[in-house]
Amino acid sequence: MPTETFKTDYGNIPKLTENNYPIWNEKVHRVLMGADAYYIVTREEPALEGKTANSRTSQHNWRTQRIDAPPIIYMEYSDEILTHIRNTTDPVEM
Repeated sequence: MPTETFKTDYGNIPKLTENNYPIWNEKVHRVLMGADAYYIVTREEPALEGKTANSRTSQHNWRTQRIDAPPIIYMEYSDEILTHIRNTTDPVEM
């Protein structure tokens, strides 16, 4: 049975199964880095605060990156794995 893949701007990634975690993890890491969302998923870049124009722009960019992460993660799971995150929208929890 061929492995399902998820097409991204950075290439195709095999969907996560019970048997392919190491290669899947490496590829997802690269896609999230390319989408500038990796450090949000790992909590290394916390939500920003402040009321200046620069801080509002930074907050907007952070929210955009946080919104981009869940679809990337979700679409890279096989149906069997999706049952574990089906009701999760937080990229950190995913």
